[in-house]
Amino acid sequence: RLEDSQSNEHHYLPSLTQNLPVEILSEIFTLAIPETYAPLIKATNFSQWRAFFSLIFPLNLAVVCRTWRHAILATPALWTSFFIEVHSPSTRALKALKSCLSTLLERSAGSRLGLTVGVRFSGTFQFAKARNAVQPLLDQQRRWESVDVTFDTTDELEDKIPLKLIDFALLK
Repeated sequence: RLEDSQSNEHHYLPSLTQNLPVEILSEIFTLAIPETYAPLIKATNFSQWRAFFSLIFPLNLAVVCRTWRHAILATPALWTSFFIEVHSPSTRALKALKSCLSTLLERSAGSRLGLTVGVRFSGTFQFAKARNAVQPLLDQQRRWESVDVTFDTTDELEDKIPLKLIDFALLK
């Protein structure tokens, strides 16, 4: 009974996007690169911070399916533009931010494009630890095309650490 056997089987039908070549997906994703900050997400515990990082482009697309992940990981240009805004980050969250920035920058290394980056801190945080969190970004200054790192705090910055700036060859 063919009818019964077909109704009991689960057929996998790939979506249209899963049938597209990686090159086409890469082009589509490149057109989706954000040009500004996403709405501020306030995260108070580590699991909320992990969820926060999964919303950052292109990480948010990489979790859709295996095909998209492959296309995103194969396209260094997708990792050259990102905007992150954090509010009152904990020490653990700042370590996660540093790791996230390192990963984003590492994945963009094969791109000939400069970096367009925005990182904003607001609320209560320790400046020295926030500055340490953006160290991977500071290490890539020669690749900066457009950069905005904002430490917005009403706290006295007693522990100010200067940001050593060097080479701005690509800065617009």
